[in-house]
Amino acid sequence: MRPLRSFLLITFLWVQILGAEGQAHLRVHVTDAYGNPVPPQMLELTGEDGKTIEPKQDEVRTVKYGLYSVKARAQGFAVTVNTFLVDQPEQILSVTMKLGAMEVPVPLCSIAGHVAPDNRITRIRALQPFGSYSVDVPVADGGSFRFESLECGDYMMLAMGPKGCIASTMFRATPRGPKVEIRVSELSGGACSAGR
Repeated sequence: MRPLRSFLLITFLWVQILGAEGQAHLRVHVTDAYGNPVPPQMLELTGEDGKTIEPKQDEVRTVKYGLYSVKARAQGFAVTVNTFLVDQPEQILSVTMKLGAMEVPVPLCSIAGHVAPDNRITRIRALQPFGSYSVDVPVADGGSFRFESLECGDYMMLAMGPKGCIASTMFRATPRGPKVEIRVSELSGGACSAGR
């Protein structure tokens, strides 16, 4: 009877040792390209058996050795899917996110305004100071003008006449569209002087 007990005890301990060796304390760490932590909106760890768990960033989970697929999603980044071999008792899976298309629509901005009476001004040009975008709109009767569908930010506004730039000033395009007043007599040449 004793040899059977000893055999069962040894077998039980051997199974426990094998089971312990086949398991890992696993963490998933999500970063940007510079190694800064990125809080994932969704994190899935899927084993070869098809079982999926949803660990939190750097949360320790006990898993069996084997191949795992990690799927991560974070705002402003492309969805990332990587495959890892888990074969160490303590292991960290590092997932590096790549920039992706924004998931939210980019707001469009506008600028509306009025030019103080000056018969030399025929159009207004909106020019991004640090970009390549520019657009002209005509000055309507009464001196009004309006820019639609602009990227939000600062614009240099150039008062243009038949022979070129007369004066310039800066305004910020916002989603609500500021109402601006351009008085040519009060403006310095600015960008117009630089071109002369």
